[in-house]
Amino acid sequence: MRSTYPLLILLFLLSGYQANSQIRLIVLDQYNLKKGDTLQANLSSHVHLQSESAPRSATTLSTDINLFQKSKKINLNSFISADHTILKYKPELTGPALLEISQKSFAEYSKEEYLSNLKEQGLVPIAKELESILNGKDKVKDSATFYTKSLVSLDKKKPFSKDPITNDHEITLKSNPFGATYGDQLTAVLTMRGKPLPNAPVILYVKARSGNIISELLRSDAEGMLTVKLDIEGVYFLQHLFIANVSTNNEISSLWSTFSFEFVNNVYQRSTYSEFGF
Repeated sequence: MRSTYPLLILLFLLSGYQANSQIRLIVLDQYNLKKGDTLQANLSSHVHLQSESAPRSATTLSTDINLFQKSKKINLNSFISADHTILKYKPELTGPALLEISQKSFAEYSKEEYLSNLKEQGLVPIAKELESILNGKDKVKDSATFYTKSLVSLDKKKPFSKDPITNDHEITLKSNPFGATYGDQLTAVLTMRGKPLPNAPVILYVKARSGNIISELLRSDAEGMLTVKLDIEGVYFLQHLFIANVSTNNEISSLWSTFSFEFVNNVYQRSTYSEFGF
């Protein structure tokens, strides 16, 4: 299927483009849990908006974690380590569940650093809008809220919830990745205050099994829908940035919404790279 070749070229080009920036992606140690497995995540493994030339850390102000399965909600804050960096929890539930992680952080940047990092992540339209708003005199003070939903499965045969949780700004997966194979397409919807957010840039990150992170810039349609093609085994992240407010002295309130899941092909094993156009 040679039609997949241009997509892969784009992915690898974007992979190199991402080399000079860091992104905030919370990766679970395991997504396809079995009974008795421990749900574990490093809550500070990646820091968003850091430049390699001028690294600085964002201060995490608060973390709130919940596990959702059907109508059940379990607060996991007591299972976060004392330094707020590691989550360890052994679920008693069975069936697919959604892990919800909300973090608030604060950091200061120069105008150039802030805009450069947005551009490095492929968010050029947002950077251009901010370029005319931000002044060059004050530091950019970014109060960010990072909201991540991760789909974990304890029983692949049971359906997962395809409805938004109660968050104002979120991405909701509408198709089940468990049991999918190469070339399958999944759909997701981007919403703001319960309403679809049309024509919005959304970045798809894929952390391949090799550890490399590749990316592709997507855009929601008129109904806020997104389509994700499963070409590579690994962890998939859909991430959207919403700038809620910008003050005259460069104080920014930003909202980051991410949905993550793992794609493991169990149906068809590739023996060659013919599917990629080679």
